[in-house]
Amino acid sequence: LGPVQATLTLSEQDVKVIFRAQRQQSAELLTDNLALLYDALSQLGISISHVSCCCGEVSEAVLAEQYLTKTNSLVDMLI
Repeated sequence: LGPVQATLTLSEQDVKVIFRAQRQQSAELLTDNLALLYDALSQLGISISHVSCCCGEVSEAVLAEQYLTKTNSLVDMLI
């Protein structure tokens, strides 16, 4: 897949998920399977107001303490 960044934002019981893949082929693969993620989270009783994927430059992962000073998102993963 190459570098993939996932940003998850949780607000009360609502989740927003945005994937950014560095490779176009990876972005297309993720986009094609977003419905599976949506369905799996829904089955767990999680409300998803947004889920998407785009192709673009993936930034280097940072420690949570550093990330929280920039955003209210709690998870930053680089795969």
